[in-house]
Amino acid sequence: MNVIGFSQGGLIARYIATACDIKGKVRNLVTVGTPNMGASAPPTCGQQNALDTPTDMFSVFKGVACNFGSLFGNAIVYSSFMQDDLTFSPNGYVRHVDDLDNYIVKSSFLPILNNEVIHENNEKFRNRMIHLNSASFIMWDRDTVLYPRETQ
Repeated sequence: MNVIGFSQGGLIARYIATACDIKGKVRNLVTVGTPNMGASAPPTCGQQNALDTPTDMFSVFKGVACNFGSLFGNAIVYSSFMQDDLTFSPNGYVRHVDDLDNYIVKSSFLPILNNEVIHENNEKFRNRMIHLNSASFIMWDRDTVLYPRETQ
């Protein structure tokens, strides 16, 4: 069986390949533009250069909205509601590098999928990944949605 996933679907494809007990065996996995190591900013908000001076009201508003949204989002992203009740939402793959302790302890999806924490299926996930015939993780070279782009 071949499994292919695009963007967030790539995380689900990895989950199918490593965690799901399905009929048959996943042999090949391909993910395209997938936030395999998480995302740390909402789309387009992370692409701003702090040294750029806004030249129009839209840019000013966008900057203020991104800053407010990021502050609010950072405050609630690792809450039990956002993690437990919305597992396959983008909240499950937010990874703030300046808050790795909360990410490891409170994030309900990505640290488990990436085997960054000890859980009952560590060995199963590991074995299924290393026994794939092939795995390809394709990164867009000009991604404008994921931040940082290298998370792919």
